[in-house]
Amino acid sequence: MPCLQNALKIYKKSLGEEHPNTAIVYHSLAVTYKKQGDYPNALKYFNKMLKITTKGLGGQDPATAVNYANMAEVYKSQNDLKNAIVYFLRSYAILYHKSMTDLPLYYSVKNDLKNAYEESGISSIPFEIWLKGKLKE
Repeated sequence: MPCLQNALKIYKKSLGEEHPNTAIVYHSLAVTYKKQGDYPNALKYFNKMLKITTKGLGGQDPATAVNYANMAEVYKSQNDLKNAIVYFLRSYAILYHKSMTDLPLYYSVKNDLKNAYEESGISSIPFEIWLKGKLKE
């Protein structure tokens, strides 16, 4: 972790806070914190990465979908199914609308979304019907 923190300082100083390479370091820090179970810091760095990627690539880029899926996993790890569903749905919508339905990530996110939806018990509407409605919103 100290190496990543040092890299972050160097990148921020030499490249700037919003450079794509700085975003990569944020991602590495977020993943490391996630693996360590430090979910608040994981979300902090996923959010910093998200800010850079959405600004540079737009909110509908596959990299943004991956970031949303990572954030959803963190929320799910904290048993915050409401936010997990929000972020899994954002990820899924990007992949769906970009016609990336042949990617393994698409099926993984859809399955994780379905599991979170069913575990949450937020609705008695069958998942596929609920999902179609959400994609139209």
